[in-house]
Amino acid sequence: MRANRGDPLRQIQKKRGIINLLIKIKKPLLCVLMLALVPALTCSVPLEADDPAALLKRVITNLEANELKAENYTFVEDYHNINYDKNGKIKVDNTAKFETVFIERTPYRRKVEENGKPLSGKAAKEEEKKYQAAVAERRRMNAELKNTLFHRESRFGVGYGDWPDLFLATSGGDEIVDGHEVIKLILNPRSGIHPASDAQKDSLHTAIQLWIDKADEFPLHLRTEYLSDGHLLQGSTVEAFWQKEAKSGTYLLASHLIQFKIKYLRMTIPGSTEQKYSGYKRFGVDVRIIPESIQPK
Repeated sequence: MRANRGDPLRQIQKKRGIINLLIKIKKPLLCVLMLALVPALTCSVPLEADDPAALLKRVITNLEANELKAENYTFVEDYHNINYDKNGKIKVDNTAKFETVFIERTPYRRKVEENGKPLSGKAAKEEEKKYQAAVAERRRMNAELKNTLFHRESRFGVGYGDWPDLFLATSGGDEIVDGHEVIKLILNPRSGIHPASDAQKDSLHTAIQLWIDKADEFPLHLRTEYLSDGHLLQGSTVEAFWQKEAKSGTYLLASHLIQFKIKYLRMTIPGSTEQKYSGYKRFGVDVRIIPESIQPK
């Protein structure tokens, strides 16, 4: 097949010598131009480490791994709850102290004090009865939460692994928190999501902020804010703070702070709850295998 006079390939072949000459002349200039563009390209194209979605996935991996390590600790919780009436006056103000242990990989809060006084007498016996019942019950329960007429629990939020599907991650920039260099991540609910559970549906009413330690890519501070009315909570914020144990490198909860308006029957009850965690003690089981030949008789 003959090429037409206007065929671009034929025109290029005819002028090959001129084209080669132009390339030889302009090549050094092109190199200078590319070198000049390198800083601009470096700044405009974000590294994978700076990508909020990729960073969020690494943070979730670290949170889940740390959660398993944190289960090896018992701790003390100082609990303070305040409820207000419709005029903003304190209606309920109580404190308690709990010792938290893990039963079947689920934390159990065992009350040891109420309003500054150690439990004793009938109250202490009732708490011991609850503890023994919890041990027996959790050994029967499977991984799913069992709700019955006499056993009802409410849980807020979803697992860390659900965040990428439910929320869009964006960067809030760099900050300094308690001397640590942190990256702030902001998670806003995605549009067009069809929640698979009540917990997911409730979470889509919230926005989440994370202050992530750059060194370990682990959050020092997490704040969940209800942007609209959820299942039970409205106009509420839930905050969690972690501290790193120097010896093991495990991040342990330091405190929870909840400012809430909770819907109960036909009422809306405002209040706040503060939980401080301390007295962490790591527990474990020492196993020694002694050959039969040297076992004591």
